[in-house]
Amino acid sequence: MVDLQAIGASLIFIGMLVMVLATLAKLKEIGGNEDTKIAGVIMIGPIPIAFGNSRKLLTFLLVIVIVVFLVYFIFTI
Repeated sequence: MVDLQAIGASLIFIGMLVMVLATLAKLKEIGGNEDTKIAGVIMIGPIPIAFGNSRKLLTFLLVIVIVVFLVYFIFTI
């Protein structure tokens, strides 16, 4: 019998890994000059894990994450 939960969790993990590797490959392709700004947010439950090199971009992404989380929270209650 196929364990669908394990398959789903594996696909989610692989998808996140592909996104991180693609971001790193793009940075290497660009050369990582000082003008390149990246940021990302990974949500693990209600806890955001933010990374990037631009404080302004990180703040913008965290505001978007908070809004999306609040919308989700409102519609699930």
